[in-house]
Amino acid sequence: MKRFLSFATALSLSILVGPVVAGGGGRVLPPNATPHGYSLADMARAVALFTTSFNDPDFYPDTPFQILYADASSFAFDVEGDTLIESGSNTITVKAGTAFYMPMFNIDDSPPIIGNFPTRSRDAAGYVFDEDQLGLEDAEVVVDGQATEIGAAYLVGPVRTPPLNDGGGTHIITLGVFIAPLSVGTHTISFSGEYTGDLVGPAVGSPNFAADFTYTVRVVP
Repeated sequence: MKRFLSFATALSLSILVGPVVAGGGGRVLPPNATPHGYSLADMARAVALFTTSFNDPDFYPDTPFQILYADASSFAFDVEGDTLIESGSNTITVKAGTAFYMPMFNIDDSPPIIGNFPTRSRDAAGYVFDEDQLGLEDAEVVVDGQATEIGAAYLVGPVRTPPLNDGGGTHIITLGVFIAPLSVGTHTISFSGEYTGDLVGPAVGSPNFAADFTYTVRVVP
């Protein structure tokens, strides 16, 4: 089965941020933010080998962010009706002041290629979100109960990469977010979404393919 979702397992205005979780920090930054000088495209490239290794620690990149990723042992698949659901989790401890990057949905050009993988960034959103393609919908990040819808503005790619670990492709498209530092304490960050497009059934054997991933983040002084 070609893996749609590679879960690592955070845009600018350097200062502009999104909605605040009261008392907890953890804002989902706008898609054009560049914390620490990194764009979403930069991070998609930086984590591509890690993501396509299915979170092998040997490929964890050196960046200023804590990447939110699922522990490989937590990956699970379930079927509800006509939907195949992939889930995963992890518990991560960071120092106060640490910012986060969370890759959510990825598709690359390692074989077997699904549909007509785009060669231009202007075609990526249609490939990922249109119903006659992959049909990604209801993508959402929840930080301590505060939900943020994640749309096409957060999609980057195809970005060029070294040969990828899931079959040697050299381009990846990623929907991901930067998340601002959290306050000291224990927090929950999750994301979800579902592919419902025409290309999904032939690729995975189920009409719909969903994700539901949850991370516990402990922030220490």
